[in-house]
Amino acid sequence: IVAVNNMTQSYVWGYRTAMTFIFFGGEMLCYLIIFLILMFMNVEKFSDLDHAAIEAAQKKAAEAAGIEYVPAKVRLEQEQAQAELDAKKATLEEIRARCEKNGTNFEEAKAAFEAEEAKKAEESAAKKAAAEAKAAEKKAAKEKAEADRRAALSPEQRAAEDEAKAAKEAKKAQEAARLAEIHAEMVKKGHAVLGK
Repeated sequence: IVAVNNMTQSYVWGYRTAMTFIFFGGEMLCYLIIFLILMFMNVEKFSDLDHAAIEAAQKKAAEAAGIEYVPAKVRLEQEQAQAELDAKKATLEEIRARCEKNGTNFEEAKAAFEAEEAKKAEESAAKKAAAEAKAAEKKAAKEKAEADRRAALSPEQRAAEDEAKAAKEAKKAQEAARLAEIHAEMVKKGHAVLGK
């Protein structure tokens, strides 16, 4: 009985160990496959070019339709403002209905609502102004620290740093031109989001 018991315990330990390795090993193998697949994807390289191509196509379509082209960012802001206006109208209608039901004065309730909205807008504007001031202060401190750092460098070090920066910008421009060329070729072949 002892031998059978030891064999059973050994079997259970082996089973558990194997299942653990299969579970974690399988997961790690899947992660490795996903990593290898995503490593060769170049989607992000062309996103700016795709956005520019989409915007150009939208401008062209708007001109063909005879309407004014509105950039997506401006259109989103307009839609947001319209949604806020619609929400305010709906709230005023709810207040009117509540006042009619309760027999209270609508003008007083409307004035209280508008005063509350004005207070919220004021607080929001104050927070935004404080955040902008803090960001400007942080930017000024960063620029001052960079200026102090550059002032502490020797002329040779500054020249070497400027040269490295210029080389980096030239390489970036060259890469952008190469990507634009590749993207243009893809558009010709019909691989772009916009189609042919």
